[in-house]
Amino acid sequence: MKKTKKIICLALVMLMVLSLAACGKTEEKGGELKPVEGGMFVYAIEEPITSLNYYNNSSTDLGLQVFKNIYDPLWYANADGTPDYRLAKSVEISEDGTTYTVTLRDDITWSDGKKITVDDLMFTLDILVKTTIMPSTSSAYKVDGTFCEYKKESDTVATITVGRGSNLFKKALGGLFLLPAHCFEGVALEDILTCKENDTIATSGAYKVDSFSVGEKIVCVKRDDYYRRKSHIDGFEVRVIGNAGTQEIAFQNGELALFTISNAETLATYKNDSNYKIVSYPDGRITFLEINPNAEATATLEMRQAIISALNIDELVYGTYGDAALCDSANSILSKVSMFYDPSVKNYTQDIEKAKKLIEETGIKDKEITIIYNSARVGQEEL
Repeated sequence: MKKTKKIICLALVMLMVLSLAACGKTEEKGGELKPVEGGMFVYAIEEPITSLNYYNNSSTDLGLQVFKNIYDPLWYANADGTPDYRLAKSVEISEDGTTYTVTLRDDITWSDGKKITVDDLMFTLDILVKTTIMPSTSSAYKVDGTFCEYKKESDTVATITVGRGSNLFKKALGGLFLLPAHCFEGVALEDILTCKENDTIATSGAYKVDSFSVGEKIVCVKRDDYYRRKSHIDGFEVRVIGNAGTQEIAFQNGELALFTISNAETLATYKNDSNYKIVSYPDGRITFLEINPNAEATATLEMRQAIISALNIDELVYGTYGDAALCDSANSILSKVSMFYDPSVKNYTQDIEKAKKLIEETGIKDKEITIIYNSARVGQEEL
């Protein structure tokens, strides 16, 4: 009897951040991996999902991955900056980079069958102007501190203008996930942001919400009326399990189709076991060390150079994660899969003699340095 391989997703971190990416369910036929048709894909995340509004979940890494399966953006940015269109059919940008004419597809609908129109685009930008719950999200649609101006030209065409050209704004506009205006008529802003009922919100992606238990579980099923290629699987179930050990037990018991590995010890357990398939993928971000220029011990450039020069980045990264399959030293604050990544940028290299000299010259030898880290992030405490 043929064994069914469980799937393990293994995060490849670009200097140390782990996140869960959408992995396809596959089976092996004649040495080639083929998508499995039908069935439910079950996995777990650590962070509770508290709202069905995309913009009240996009600050959590794993929650964001869930929501990208049920909402589509206007377009995704390819690594070279070109648009990979989703809800948008096209975007025309003025020569000076200040005016964007966005045309939506005319065959897109919400999961409840209503057409997706420019009214939804206008409504979403209205929400982002008003909300204070996600200021970082709203700021992405500002240039020099001023929120973009937007105007409906027709049911499928809108113009968005900014004060000057900005590649960051272009990327943010493509990544705009629309909210269904018709679902929130007369609803107060705070209730829009904390939407908790799956029968009161429609979604735009390949899946729709079938059931939702706040902070516990979300079940999504594929849409037969989706405008792009239909999903191979019937749906997915995401359970909230905060403890990694509990997740692993559920995975070994066959309750979960996927388990995310974040350390070398766990990797070694599964690495040579033919019952499991390990998949490595880039996380798309980095973890970085930021030095406070306002602190007494790090107030000058030379003080900060003294600290950086003492560090061996490769030893820190590989010493923390223990296996090259789990990590990669970065050369800048940008991930290697970022559209803005520049491979010619050089990182600091360790120079012990320079560090010793600067430590003496700047007088920080006997000063106390406090390191603040996020213990919820994989590897930061060990690092």
